[in-house]
Formats: sequence, structure tokens, C-alpha cells
Amino acid sequence: DTRWPNAFDYRNSGAFGPFADLRKENLRGADLRGADLRGADMEGADLSGADLTWADLRGTNLEGTHLDGANLRLIRYDHQTVWPDEYDPPPSAIFISASDSPLALPTDIEDIPAWQMPEWLTGLWQQITSQSR
Repeated sequence: DTRWPNAFDYRNSGAFGPFADLRKENLRGADLRGADLRGADMEGADLSGADLTWADLRGTNLEGTHLDGANLRLIRYDHQTVWPDEYDPPPSAIFISASDSPLALPTDIEDIPAWQMPEWLTGLWQQITSQSR
């Protein structure tokens, strides 16, 4: 756990991180690869063209967020993630259930280029597929 100085309000500091207040922020084209945005409030933010590959969006409020051209491959989300109206996460997204193991594999994992997969996921996938043969 990160320990902040007593007077520092990390939730309103403008930093990207868990529980950040990023409502209506202009994050157009931002590099948010692997960002831990759990519980962040991003309502109405502009994420057009942003790269959120491997970002953790569990419990994140994305209501009214602009996602045109955003890269959302392999994002992590859960049942508490709030999506913009009429938006479905991409097939490569990883749904994490509170009752599941910490990882639920995307349905199209074989279509993900190996260079985009972290080493631990590649190893896990190889173990799973070799056991099913």
C-alpha cells in the first residue's frame, strides 16, 4: 500500500491512479497503458484515441466518456465498472469477478499477438492449452 503524507489529498491531486477524480478531463490521446484506474471517476472524460491497453478499470465510472478510437485491448474490468450508454467492452477485455480467480481469460486470446501479452499470461495460456490436449 502507498502511504501518502497526512495533508496530501491523492484523490484530488490530478494524478492517474486508483480512485482518481478525472471527471470531464481531456485525456485525448493519453498513454494510459497498464494504468491502475480502479474506482476512478472518469464521467464525461474525453479518452478519444487514448491507449488503455492493460489498464485496470475495475469499479471505474466511464459514464458519458468519449472512447472514439481508444485502444481498450486487454483492459480489466468487473461488474462495478460503469460503461457509456450502448457500449460493450471489446472481446479481448478481461472480466474479473469477485468470486473468480484473479484472472478470467478473454475469449479471443489466441488472436492476441504474443508481443502484446505479458510473459506471465503467455506462460499461463501455454499451461492451460497443453492440459486440455
